[in-house]
Amino acid sequence: MAQLLVMYNQPADPKAFDAYYFGTHVPIFAKTPGVREVVFSRRPVRSFTGNSGIYLVLKWPLTPWRT
Repeated sequence: MAQLLVMYNQPADPKAFDAYYFGTHVPIFAKTPGVREVVFSRRPVRSFTGNSGIYLVLKWPLTPWRT
């Protein structure tokens, strides 16, 4: 199954980012047809060079399209 990953860098103001993102964007996105599951993660994202600076990861399993 295909998945869409969206990675957000560390915001200047994490509290303001969370309030706006989860208060505005997520409710709109949740109304999108076909959205059944979205997973958010704040676990550290590491790279070969150390911490990546990623603040939030959204994982959206895509529903297969029927034609």
